[in-house]
Amino acid sequence: MKDIIRLNISLNDSAPLIWRELAVNSDISFAELHHTIQIAMGWKNYHLFEFNTEGYRIGLVFNDGIEDGLDINNLLDADTTLLRDIISSVGETIQYEYDFGANWEHTIEVLDFDDAIATDSYPVCLDGEMASPPDDCLNIHHYYYLLDVLNNKAHPDHGDIGSWISRDFDANAFDIEEINKDLSAIDRYIIQWRKRNL
Repeated sequence: MKDIIRLNISLNDSAPLIWRELAVNSDISFAELHHTIQIAMGWKNYHLFEFNTEGYRIGLVFNDGIEDGLDINNLLDADTTLLRDIISSVGETIQYEYDFGANWEHTIEVLDFDDAIATDSYPVCLDGEMASPPDDCLNIHHYYYLLDVLNNKAHPDHGDIGSWISRDFDANAFDIEEINKDLSAIDRYIIQWRKRNL
């Protein structure tokens, strides 16, 4: 297998489609892939996650084996399971769910296996469109309702919108330079996340 895997990550049920194209090392762990997606999509990494593909479930395995009643049967450890161990061909897809309450579901498609491309480091964002919904705005359907309210000052709920979504939120925003700046510091990002959460 070549060293670099190109992936397309899209947020299910978004329209227009919210997506990112990433290049990652083939030996990236699924935990590292989770953090990469969080940065690239603009999520805040407040919630649990799980990957599903070909009958595999991959997520966080806690020391006591129990976390808030979650089903940990047949769950592979995201910290030790590598992307190259699970995927093997172009066109394969992986489902990625972030925030089990809101069910932000993403489809990850394997676009290609490459030799190293011209970049200083991996992972790197190659392309994308649209901002992701803010964390904790319930679900994709509520997000689009909030956008309607945000863009209609006459809407009866417009005055309460600030508790769900920033008034200066731009649904069309996609800043690849800022994403790649954050991805270049992903090791530090993961260390800080672990200190806060584990």
